[in-house]
Amino acid sequence: MENEKRNYEMIVILSEKDSLEAAKKSLEDIFEKRGIEVTGKEDLGSRKLFHLASKQSKGFYQYFTFVAPGIIIDQLNKDIRVTSEILKCHITRIA
Repeated sequence: MENEKRNYEMIVILSEKDSLEAAKKSLEDIFEKRGIEVTGKEDLGSRKLFHLASKQSKGFYQYFTFVAPGIIIDQLNKDIRVTSEILKCHITRIA
């Protein structure tokens, strides 16, 4: 059941202090490493954060849709947490 592929959406806030291209490349590397199939991607631009995140008041938002087995999501969250260019991430399963 957990190996069944499902649809997800994810919003990621990237640090503007670091190179945005390096941050995007790190994210793509994580997707590739975990075998995640990205079905959609949209840059939502730079926005002011409601709360400070890693002492930053602005971040660059990106929206993704992807297909992955449910078991991968915990591993994806761990990979994202240790990536310094990523300030926040929210993953939601699409029904």
